Amino acid sequence: MPLQNRHVPIWRATRRFHYQLDAIREILNDTLPHVGALDERHFTVDALTAIKNLPAENGEELERYVLGQIEDAQAAQAASGVEPEPSSTEPAPTRDGSDQAAVRISLDLGRIEGIVGDRHFTNALIEEFEHISTGPSRVLLLHNSLLVMAVGAFEVLIGAIATRFYVQHRSALDSDEKVFTFAELREFAEVDDATDEIISRRISDLLHGELDQWNAWFVEVGREKFEDLAMDYEVLKEAFQRRHVIVHNGGLASRQYLQKVPDSSAQVSERLPVDTDYLNRALDQLDTLGTPLGILTEGTWNTENRDYVANLLLRRCFELMTERRWAAAEALAAVGKRLKCKSVLKSSLQCNEWLCRAEQAGYEAVREEVSRFDTTDKALRFELVKLVLLEEVDKALSLVPEQVRSGQITRGELLAWPILRRLREHEDFEQTLAHVDADASQEID
Repeated sequence: MPLQNRHVPIWRATRRFHYQLDAIREILNDTLPHVGALDERHFTVDALTAIKNLPAENGEELERYVLGQIEDAQAAQAASGVEPEPSSTEPAPTRDGSDQAAVRISLDLGRIEGIVGDRHFTNALIEEFEHISTGPSRVLLLHNSLLVMAVGAFEVLIGAIATRFYVQHRSALDSDEKVFTFAELREFAEVDDATDEIISRRISDLLHGELDQWNAWFVEVGREKFEDLAMDYEVLKEAFQRRHVIVHNGGLASRQYLQKVPDSSAQVSERLPVDTDYLNRALDQLDTLGTPLGILTEGTWNTENRDYVANLLLRRCFELMTERRWAAAEALAAVGKRLKCKSVLKSSLQCNEWLCRAEQAGYEAVREEVSRFDTTDKALRFELVKLVLLEEVDKALSLVPEQVRSGQITRGELLAWPILRRLREHEDFEQTLAHVDADASQEID
């Protein structure tokens, strides 16, 4: 197989990256309640006192005793106004995976054995305390694992982009260094096989580096700096470092982490929690750097695909806007200014950028820019969109029947486009839609 056909094109690798991030978010949203229930099963007083074969009346008395000790400790702590000292063991995790301030309680083992009536039950209770104080939160495990997967998806995309660069710019592989022994060369059936192996080694070396080294490689091959594309490059770098401590240090801050993230307030060996909000922010940060890298490199190295990848970017913006991830969608829509593509695609991305900004800061924040948007030589649907962005919804609604009849906009687009939400919320929208449907029915008849 020719080398050109052995590796996925960048646009497809970018789309796979999107699907991976979406799958991670879906897993997070759909499984979190169930995983949280597992934590409830383990990290509650009910769980602590649910000792197998313990008579019910003994269990109830034991629960009252433990709860009483916790309440006394909390009251004493509140009265003292002193923050609890850090535990020598790992902090107790909350349901969302973050650390919570723990209270220290003292349990009288003699009293406990008097309640449960058996040293076997006493030992079982002690073991459960050990489990709670040192065992992991299931929610934290889920969050940590998904962050590692998300960063891994970004790494795969970087590898795919770099691979295509070398496939299409093979002169970049030229080197005076010895690459293969004669014996190794004899293993290759054709030159493309040897070239593929050289590329594989280059990619492996690249991916063993850190985010800043990938950034330097992209600049070296003539692409934009990560800082110029990322929504917040420092926040993204921190997510990579947090991924490293999860994989290599059990999620506890290391000296290396603190050197790489000098603004962190964490202490050495302090847990760096990953909760749902943190993970969603990290996914947005990865998306808003990975997507532009894929779009811009594909559009530059394969100029015949510029309009195609602009459409892909527009699609990704739509997906994020549908999920109301306005900041990420705005960052992606702004990439349209860097693209060389059809005017209609640039205008669509610009309108989406205005929408995202309006949803975050209010429609007044974009009014001046939108009012200067000249729709004279553009498709008629841009006049409809402009009126909605200017909050002239009555006038926009009056344009709908004719625009649907002329094919400028479809019924499905009216119902789906995030940018037309205010149009759909108008009190007369359903009636207008009914007229549109009636007109369509008459045309069919």
